[in-house]
Amino acid sequence: MPTTEELVKKYMDYSDEELYDVYKNIDDYSPEAKTALDIVLKNKGGIDTISSRLEERSKKEIEELINEKLLEFEEVKEDKKVKPRTLTGSILGGLISGTIGGVILGGIQLIYSGRMPQDLTIGLALFCYFFIKFFTRQSYKNVLVLILTILSVGYALLLGNLLDSIIGYQGQ
Repeated sequence: MPTTEELVKKYMDYSDEELYDVYKNIDDYSPEAKTALDIVLKNKGGIDTISSRLEERSKKEIEELINEKLLEFEEVKEDKKVKPRTLTGSILGGLISGTIGGVILGGIQLIYSGRMPQDLTIGLALFCYFFIKFFTRQSYKNVLVLILTILSVGYALLLGNLLDSIIGYQGQ
């Protein structure tokens, strides 16, 4: 069984939380451990000092958490705002991504295979969304970004079908 001196050395390395846990469960410890804890608590300012430090730390952690959540809320609120950049970026990004997607992904796929797999449509939707997101720097949480992503996918599919009807099936 450890001596009081060994336990004092051990408890001196404990954090405030660990010391407080030992203090709460002191009835389960040996008399040497109780004596060692008393010595360490006196050296560290007493249980009231440790308790107030823990309370202060808890308050700071709660304040940091609240500030973090408020910042996240403000970021989402800012992301949902429709600004001039949102409108121009969404239109420009939608037209470019819809054209690229319609010609490359839609038209070529339809012309050479005669069909448009649905997983390619999902890829087209992601392509259009990320293109618009690049231009607007806003996410799908912004209703205009979402609407113009859907419109650009529709435009790309229509353009792909138009190219297919003009050029026709070229597969073997």
